[in-house]
Order: sequence, then structure tokens, then C-alpha cells
Amino acid sequence: MTGTETKKRPAVAKAEHFDVLVAGAGISGVGAAYHLRDQAPDKTFVVLEKLESFGGTWLWHKYPGIRSDSDLYTFGYRFKPWTGVPIATAQEILDYMDEVIEENDLGQYIRYGHKILSAEWSSEDSLWTVTAQKLDTGEELYFTCNFLWMCQGYYNYENPYTPEWADMDKFKGEIIHPQLWPADADMKGKRVICIGSGATTATVVPAIAGDAEHVTVLQRSPTWFIPGRNENELVVELEKIGIDWDTIHRVARQKVLFDQHDFTRRCLEET
Repeated sequence: MTGTETKKRPAVAKAEHFDVLVAGAGISGVGAAYHLRDQAPDKTFVVLEKLESFGGTWLWHKYPGIRSDSDLYTFGYRFKPWTGVPIATAQEILDYMDEVIEENDLGQYIRYGHKILSAEWSSEDSLWTVTAQKLDTGEELYFTCNFLWMCQGYYNYENPYTPEWADMDKFKGEIIHPQLWPADADMKGKRVICIGSGATTATVVPAIAGDAEHVTVLQRSPTWFIPGRNENELVVELEKIGIDWDTIHRVARQKVLFDQHDFTRRCLEET
């Protein structure tokens, strides 16, 4: 998308105006919609989403074992207690977002199948003009807004980054990018190499290890992996004594953030 300054924009005359336009209906966009309705009820807004449903990353990515790499007490919403295990699957996150949308009647603000093509700023009019395409018809639509809230994430869904290595075209096996994981991919009996050791590998490898004949992970920079229980001990104890989930969520969220801050500080000071 581009943000440029322009004085003459004939599209403005046929544009639909909103005070705020939110780009994307992933976890950030849905959160933005909630806060707009809660904190600025007098403002008009719309959420434009390219996909046919909400969820963004958690809807698009289909690779085996996909789950969050952050705890849901901090990754989730402050206003909506997370009552599941800290590290959640994609489907659990989608179910959580669905509850937020339904409980707060946010669906009325979301327009699916709308791909944003450009965004132009006019200092003279103090307006953004947003051009979008309805993917089912190809029709171009125009919107104006006073504030453009970018919640589209950072993935290029259709064309993810793929390194170019010599002789890749000569490889006789199958090359799969996890972002474009085929629904019919079958790892049974195959010898698999995973390149990289980040969060995606951490979920893919355990998910395919039982089917593949052998799995090898290639990494450039060593990283640490440790086994851990998918539970928060503080949350477990608070739940045992009957503390309400609003309080549990708030306390767990603050505790996790404090621990992360303290861990980062110690890494800097003690190494």
C-alpha cells in the first residue's frame, strides 16, 4: 500500500466516509474494533478484511501443529479473560476471537473479501482515500476516513519470502513453504529437512515426527529448546481457590509481563 499526498482526487466524490478505517480483521483488527466501539461510540468505523473470515494469520496458516508462540494471557485481549492453556492452537485462538466478535456485536463492522489496493493522504482535506477491491466481483470501491488504523500484520500471504539457493530447480523432492502448506501434504515415510529453528519449526517438527521416516533440522544460529508444561502454575492455584476469571486473567497477564521484563533485564546485566 502507498501513502501519498494528493490534491485532486475524483474518487472522493463517490467514496463512503468513516471516521476510522481499520485494515485487517486479525487479532489486532478485532481488538481495534472492540476499543473503537467501547471508547469512541460516537465515531463511525469499518474494518476491511481481504479473507472471507476473521483470524488473519490463524485462519490462513495451515501447517501442522500451528499454535501461538506467546502465552494467551498477554497475546489475548485485556478485556476478554483467557481460560484455556497458555499456549493455544490456531483453532482455539479463532474460537476465542469468534466469542469476542459475537459477544460485542462486532460482525456488523467487518467487510470480508475486501482487498485494500492503495491509501492516499490529502493534507488539504485532512482525509485518507482508500481504494479497495471486492474480490468476488472485482469491483473497486472507495472510502475516506480521518484515521487509518493499520492492523494488517506483516505477512505477505500469497508470496512469502523464499530464499534462492543454487540448483533448487534440480531437487527431485517436494519443497513446501509452511505458509502455503498443502492440504494434501503427507509426510508418512519421508525423509524431511526443516530449514530454520524458529517458532514455526518448533511446532511443525513435533507434529510430523511421528509420521516421517526421519526429520533433520538445519539451523544457522543455535537456539535453546527446553521441555515445559503448558500451564501457568499461578493460574492453576488461583483457580483452585475459586478466584474469578477476570481477576485471574489480570493477575496472570501482569505476572507474565513482569517476568519477561525481569528476564530481559537479567540477560543484559548478568551476561
